[in-house]
Amino acid sequence: MPEALQPSPFSQASTQARRPASVARFESTRGLSMIELLVVIALVALVSTLGVGSFARMAATTAVSAHTNSFVADSRYARSEALRRGENVTMCKTSEPDAAAPECASVQAATGWESGWIVFADLDGNNTRSADEPLLRVQPAMADSGGINRSGGVAFNQLRYRPTGWSVGATATLRFKPGSAQAQSDPAMGRTVCVSNLGRTRVLPTLDASCS
Repeated sequence: MPEALQPSPFSQASTQARRPASVARFESTRGLSMIELLVVIALVALVSTLGVGSFARMAATTAVSAHTNSFVADSRYARSEALRRGENVTMCKTSEPDAAAPECASVQAATGWESGWIVFADLDGNNTRSADEPLLRVQPAMADSGGINRSGGVAFNQLRYRPTGWSVGATATLRFKPGSAQAQSDPAMGRTVCVSNLGRTRVLPTLDASCS
C-alpha cells in the first residue's frame, strides 16, 4: 500500500501559528460585555438629559425675548402712529385677541398682558375701543409665557400716547417671566421692561433688574 503522507513540520507550525489569530478574530467579534453595555447606556442617558435641559433653557429664553421684543415694538409703533396721525393712540391688554372686534380688558390689574394686547386709534380719548375706532395691531395670547406683570402689584392696563407722542403717567416696571416653573427660579431667564413717564420703553436683561 502506498505510504500515508505525513504532514510536514512546516505545515504543523503554520497551522499552530494561525490558530491564535483565529481565536483573536473570534474574541474581537463577541460584542460588548454586560458591563460595557451598561456603561454605554448610562453615557447615552446622561448626554440625552443634558441635551434636553439645554434645549429647554434655550426655548424658554427665546420665548421671553420674543414676548419682550413684541411689547417694545408695539409700544414704539403706537407712539409713532400717534405722532403720524395727530391723534391719541392706545395700547391696551385684552383677554380676547382672537375676537372679531377685540376690546381692552375691563378689569384693572397688574397682571394679564400675556393674554394679548391691541393697538388702536383712540379717537375720543376715553382709553376704550369703540367699533368705529381703527384697530392698528393685535398681539395674540402667548401660551408659552409665565406671565407679564407690573412690579409692585399696581394695576397697569394700557399705554396712552397723545398726538405729541407723550404718554404722561405711564411709569411702570414689567416683568416678563418664562413659561417653565424651573426657569422662573433663574432671574437670567426672564426680562424686565421699563416704561418711563413719557411712555418710552427699554429692556433690562434679567427678571429682577431695577428700572431706577
